[in-house]
Amino acid sequence: MDATPGVKPLAGLAWILLGHAAMRAIPAAGFVAVAVVVGFMGCRRAPAPEANPAPAPAVTSVPPATESAAPASVAATPSPEELEDAIDRIEEERSSAGGVATPSELRHYPDTRRFLALQIADAQEAALKIPHDDAELVEMIRAGKLVRLAPMTDTYLLYEIGEDAKDDPLIHYDADKNKDVPLLPSMEAVEQKKAELETEGVKGRAQTAVLDTYYGDAAGRDVLFKEYQEVASFAAENGYALTDAADRVRMHRDLLSYIRPEARDVLLKVAEAYHRQFDRLLPVTSVVRTERYQRRLGGVNANATRVEIAPHTTGDAFDVSYRYMAPDEQNFVMNLVAKLEDEQKVEALRENRGHIHIYAFAEGTRPPEAMVDAARSFVDAARAERAEESRAYKKAHAAKRAKRAKRKPAAVKRTSAAHPRAPR
Repeated sequence: MDATPGVKPLAGLAWILLGHAAMRAIPAAGFVAVAVVVGFMGCRRAPAPEANPAPAPAVTSVPPATESAAPASVAATPSPEELEDAIDRIEEERSSAGGVATPSELRHYPDTRRFLALQIADAQEAALKIPHDDAELVEMIRAGKLVRLAPMTDTYLLYEIGEDAKDDPLIHYDADKNKDVPLLPSMEAVEQKKAELETEGVKGRAQTAVLDTYYGDAAGRDVLFKEYQEVASFAAENGYALTDAADRVRMHRDLLSYIRPEARDVLLKVAEAYHRQFDRLLPVTSVVRTERYQRRLGGVNANATRVEIAPHTTGDAFDVSYRYMAPDEQNFVMNLVAKLEDEQKVEALRENRGHIHIYAFAEGTRPPEAMVDAARSFVDAARAERAEESRAYKKAHAAKRAKRAKRKPAAVKRTSAAHPRAPR
């Protein structure tokens, strides 16, 4: 997911997928309860005309997940060949009669802020913890807040999960200052790292200053040492060598395959219904994200929101790819998800870049409208930040162009006298 107007993007074998494509505890916002009665359904999305609309298969109920779609932790690990075959099946060309008809539930509301505000308000109401970095993801996993999705089951495939991932599990992310801090096991390791940085010039001095700032405080460095041990323990338990950069990348992608139980249950229901109807695996393209990953993804993915509480960082959101689905498949999935939204179980959007974003409400129903109204300020702030970054980017590049133009020597006008024509 994430949402801008329109659509959107393991231990062991999950890295094979890459060859084929990619809170802190947030206290409930301090707002004064307002005695108002607001109908949950009072603000529906405005329908828009579509080319060649086609009736979708009716979805009268959402079937419960069966034992065959059990939690991914009990699923068998697929072989490389099975993964390759599953990817080929997802990407094979197919078609169906008619066109795609997006339900109003999967379109933006007239007030486009409402889509994100609903998800932010839900995260606030449930006081969901947002992981800044991989160490906090590990902490949440240890606490049972997140459950792991297997790379593949009988009904879904984790497809392109973490394709854009460049995070390092041995990085602590200070979200308030947007700073990366290396996780190290001891002060001896800190001093050794500083010695290595002495030869790296300005960049090395800047990184040394970061180490001095964060490890110079006794309480702060104890937190960093603890985070290192948590990451090292998780790595050892799952067969990753932290001394191997490639292993750290694989570990980070593994961590991106976790999800909150309530979202996992919705995912399994959608996957099972889709598989039963079309005998295909549901391609799931994004699950949980750290705040660090989300911020960096926002620079390359127009669908990755900049709001302070981004839906994917809550662990309650996942994306489904419709890129290769025939129209009847897309219509079936969207109508099924629309049914769930009408039941106030999820908030969803068909994004413009080939994905359906689905957010499962933590308490199984929409948050109060007063909280949704208050959460609009987060969306406004994110939009203002993006607009300011865009203005700064344009200004900086205009300055660079002007500077290059001044340095460029004036063109020399050639004359026929200087360059006589060759004799005929």
